[in-house]
Amino acid sequence: MLEAARTIYRTLPSGVQRRVLVTRRTPLWLKAGIVFVHVPKAAGTAVNEALYGRFMGHVRAADIERWGSSAVKALPRFAITRNPWDRLVSAYRFVKRGGGIGGTNAGRVLHPEQYLVPEFDTFETFVTNWLAKRDLRRLDLAFQPQSPFVCNADGGVLVDHLGRFEDLDATYAYLRERLPNLPPLAESNASGTPVDYRSFYTPDLIELVGSIYAEDVTRFGYRFE
Repeated sequence: MLEAARTIYRTLPSGVQRRVLVTRRTPLWLKAGIVFVHVPKAAGTAVNEALYGRFMGHVRAADIERWGSSAVKALPRFAITRNPWDRLVSAYRFVKRGGGIGGTNAGRVLHPEQYLVPEFDTFETFVTNWLAKRDLRRLDLAFQPQSPFVCNADGGVLVDHLGRFEDLDATYAYLRERLPNLPPLAESNASGTPVDYRSFYTPDLIELVGSIYAEDVTRFGYRFE
């Protein structure tokens, strides 16, 4: 029954899916007293586990503005972004593995066979021969830009606290001020053993990925470093 419901859900238009997700997550947000906007591949699974005890999906801040109840809109709202060059390496490794590791809520890739193609043999071929030729909005959420998750159509940030993956302590401090009993964040849904994302890049790839995710680079002030 549950799997049948999930199958039907996946056939719904994207906008309908997102509206349903806002409705279904409302009781959990109200119980926790805070709303987390989960940008894919930016430490979100660990935060969701600490706040809600489960994976919550990737609700966009604009969806909460559009479909959230007045009680939900009154709650504090936060999100975490990640350096786009680092995030892309994590996303690439994530889909290559078919999912994440660590934690009970580690994510899984839908139809992982679609990534078992020659373009994914190396990170360079993935970027140049696959990613650069596609509409990011139609890809897996892990490859989509971060801005649409936290901003409105005009680029305005729709969360009260916009943290960074590179400084999770600041976001944890923000949360502890509001939720004193919040447990420590555990590592969940990792893409594999830790790596230095810079080792995946050539000068040409740095420039190409920077242009692909130019909106995120500019809006959130990131650079390759």
